[in-house]
Amino acid sequence: MSPARRARGAAPRRAVVLVAAASILAVLAAVSVRATPHNGAVEPSSVAAIPLGAESSAFYCGGLEHAEGVVESDVAIADLSGSAHVVEITTTNELNQVSLRQIRVHPGHVVHISPANLVGGSLEAVSIVSAGGGIAATESIRGVNGAAVAPCLTRASGSWWLTGGSTKKGQSLVLSVFNPYASAAVVAVTFQTPGGVVVPSGFQGLVLGPHQLAALSVHAVAPNVAPITTHVVATFGAVVVYGIERSTSGAASIALLPGTPSPTHVAWFPVGSSIPSRTTQLVLTNTSLLPVGAAVRVWAPAGCARHCPAPFDVTIAQQSTALLTLSPSTRVPAGTAMSAEVVADGAGLVAAQRVTESDATGANAPIADPGLARSMRLVLVNPLASGFDDVGIVNPTGTEVRVSLETVARGGPRQIGVAYTIGPRDSLVLGPGALRGMVAGVLELVSSGPITAAADVHGALRGASVLVASPLRG
Repeated sequence: MSPARRARGAAPRRAVVLVAAASILAVLAAVSVRATPHNGAVEPSSVAAIPLGAESSAFYCGGLEHAEGVVESDVAIADLSGSAHVVEITTTNELNQVSLRQIRVHPGHVVHISPANLVGGSLEAVSIVSAGGGIAATESIRGVNGAAVAPCLTRASGSWWLTGGSTKKGQSLVLSVFNPYASAAVVAVTFQTPGGVVVPSGFQGLVLGPHQLAALSVHAVAPNVAPITTHVVATFGAVVVYGIERSTSGAASIALLPGTPSPTHVAWFPVGSSIPSRTTQLVLTNTSLLPVGAAVRVWAPAGCARHCPAPFDVTIAQQSTALLTLSPSTRVPAGTAMSAEVVADGAGLVAAQRVTESDATGANAPIADPGLARSMRLVLVNPLASGFDDVGIVNPTGTEVRVSLETVARGGPRQIGVAYTIGPRDSLVLGPGALRGMVAGVLELVSSGPITAAADVHGALRGASVLVASPLRG
């Protein structure tokens, strides 16, 4: 087995103590939604100049926060094509205020927008529609806790799962439930906890009008509980769900977690590190009524002892969550870069990755994009425009693949560096030296076969710094 090629040594980052807890708590207190009967009425919606069809690209960015001097959010939109695009941006907040506007994105450029400048409020969501392909979008939140990044999702769904949340003392969990369409949606939320399934009456039959956002404080209905697994079901319409985890006191903690429509049988975590100052864990949740077994494989560098490639085998009991520590572990040598794969049987699992360093904790989750399993063009857009510390690439197939790196240019993508060969079911980790020539924080991976990838965004909180690559359409 060829290895993950590069280990990154980095000095531990100091935890950031939250000094504005009162401001954040005030924000969370304001994000509640009342359950109202659904009578089938649809509010008038804006007239979209760009219809959502086969020749368009759509992105949905949720979990965006704004509190003056405490937390800000950003959405980055990149044009990797050779022609300019008119992009329609619909921005909404938890106060039901909606802003609709169009902007032009030029080839080889990245446009950064602040949702708080488009519409007020404390929490926002953004819908992006572009005629034609070659567009990509990502998002970030940043504040006294640190920064977290995530891809914008490319579809709405009638079901979403999130795992690993906590409402214990000093921790908050807010659900961003966004209806991106011009018709109403009705949702119900349940929680799986160590004490059983919680069905809060106030979170059933929530009506979201066209382009409406619900920001739900989980502590209000499931206080002092961890870990929490969330299930959001749209009984009418379709929605987009993100989870925002953060500390409200004590050591820094932040995560911006995109939901997954259903438990999965295979999940990849292409970026990880076993340096001694970090603890890396996988959060694995079984939502079914039968036990689920999983094999977790870690790719590690050459010279690793014979037992290193052996998979971690774990069985998760019915409707429960297991924490699997990948590092520190005798299976993975200290100080190395690594990638991981989770293969589950039965009903599958909901998974996330959690990293703790110097008393600071960040988390990330894989995305469930229908195009990801067969994609040979992936894109990473750094919403912080700060560079990447590592880029991890996994070849999940049984044949060798060749991968080249590209970045944005006025006439379309431009190749940088050299091409790489990744063996069957193998991985590769690239450091900053391999990414020289990258423009505006944009990296496209072009492969001869399907791959998955993620990058560690420089300057974001460890764990919350992982940006999953998205398929590039068009």
